[in-house]
Amino acid sequence: MVSSLALYSNDITNDINVVPLQISENVNENVFLIIGTCDINYSIKLIKKLLISHVKPIIIQPRTINNVKELINQFHNKIEIISRDFNLSDLTTFGRILVNKVVDKVFINLLPTSPQELDLINTIFNQCIKLRIPINTLNLKEFSTFNLPFNFQDQTNNLQISIDNYNSSPLSLPIPIQLLNERLLRHLTGSIPHDFKKIYQNVANLYDEIYKNNYNVSTETLRQQLLWLNQNVEYSPLSNLKSLTITDLTSRSLIDISTRDDSTALKKIPNSNGTLSLVGTGPGSLSMLTLGAIDAMKSADLIVADKLIPQEILSIVPSDIDIFTAKKFPGNANNAQVEINQIILNNLEQGKHVVRLKQGDPYVFGRGGEEFLKFHKLGYSINVVSGITSPLACTLVSDIPATMRNYSDSILICTGTGQNGTIPDIPEYNAKRTTIFLMCIHRIEDLYKGLNQKGWDDLIDVAIVERASCTDQRITRTKLKYVVQTIKEIGSRPPGLIIMGKVVNVLVKEKDQKYIQFNDDWKYWVKEGCDSASNNFIDENSVKQWLESMTL
Repeated sequence: MVSSLALYSNDITNDINVVPLQISENVNENVFLIIGTCDINYSIKLIKKLLISHVKPIIIQPRTINNVKELINQFHNKIEIISRDFNLSDLTTFGRILVNKVVDKVFINLLPTSPQELDLINTIFNQCIKLRIPINTLNLKEFSTFNLPFNFQDQTNNLQISIDNYNSSPLSLPIPIQLLNERLLRHLTGSIPHDFKKIYQNVANLYDEIYKNNYNVSTETLRQQLLWLNQNVEYSPLSNLKSLTITDLTSRSLIDISTRDDSTALKKIPNSNGTLSLVGTGPGSLSMLTLGAIDAMKSADLIVADKLIPQEILSIVPSDIDIFTAKKFPGNANNAQVEINQIILNNLEQGKHVVRLKQGDPYVFGRGGEEFLKFHKLGYSINVVSGITSPLACTLVSDIPATMRNYSDSILICTGTGQNGTIPDIPEYNAKRTTIFLMCIHRIEDLYKGLNQKGWDDLIDVAIVERASCTDQRITRTKLKYVVQTIKEIGSRPPGLIIMGKVVNVLVKEKDQKYIQFNDDWKYWVKEGCDSASNNFIDENSVKQWLESMTL
């Protein structure tokens, strides 16, 4: 069986930047030594947890005869109790033969207020360090090298989620804190689909199928299938992944549409009064949806969504409304757009209300204008619902003023990807301007070369803003000279954009100034989560509850 552990050094409290490494370990048939039963309730909780993972617990030096009776009553012959004082030799006597009888882990449950037992704790700890035996001491983190996180186990889906406060054992936390952890786990697990195992298994099967059949396909097809599988997993609604097939990962899924000439495919005369709404969804969070966007989504017959639309936004769409996610995967943008246009047309001809959901604002690098012209020429009624523009919202959630006296007197919003995947014209460098590049992170090396050729200052401040306003928002600050290496190291978390200019660090708090002193040894600073000044008032759960109660 597998158990989760959080490993940390015994001086972790001296450095706030040291974060425990949480691992998942197979501990089947391992021997865990429990020394003392000072807190009998803790001992019982611990043993129950260990037995689930098929650990062999050995209890030495039980505190009282009543403790022994209680343990026997609870666990019968599932544990071994040794009613005598602990000896250091026990560490190398009761373990498995496979590991020379050294026990696998040690838990200490002694009374730290007793000088005699505190000395014993110190002795055991030092010996465990020498023998490289992980040790956990109840309520004494300075005598611990690991912790057992608070966890949720879903055996139906083979899923385990853990929370570690790494300040004390979760089994000994005060009741209110335990309840808080349980509530947080319920919050986290509540969004997991009940059939997650089927989703997981289907994705794993598709991965296996791609590689098992690789002798039948070209290298390019293999690369495309794997890339499209990754894109689907990252962007598609989880419910769609359960029915995803290998055909969906090939250009064959688009062949009937992509081989058409888009200019002729849409020259039909409308035979019904369908309506198209081009709707902007803002940067990504529910709290930044406009009322107009919500109204359009709830009144649609079909929603055609960009792949970057977060699951949180799609989750408020009524279950009786169909959602089609655009297949704009790398190398497939043009074919996917033809497919989108045809699907929209087919539904408009049936008199349906089609909502085209777009990240940010429909008319900012989103082909919204092109779609408007196509369907306007066919005589269809088109509504345009603006969304909060992502470039400007991203500056807010990053604590970056887009303009500020003495720092920036203008804003320039650019794309990093031109037509047919080319690099667009790079603007000249202006030290008093805030420049924001969209759709550029995946081709940062080409963008950097272009900026360099135009004489951009290598020391200009840069912020890489990803998943802006969402709970998994990430903001990475660096200098232009380090931006390529930074993105290579941290990877990408779409959607994302890059902000450049003197304003990037002007609002960084005094206590954080040390983190933006970049050099060859400290190239970037990452902040996870949405905790900027502009987001402190947002409670996504409250927003969702309010949206669910709306009758628009």
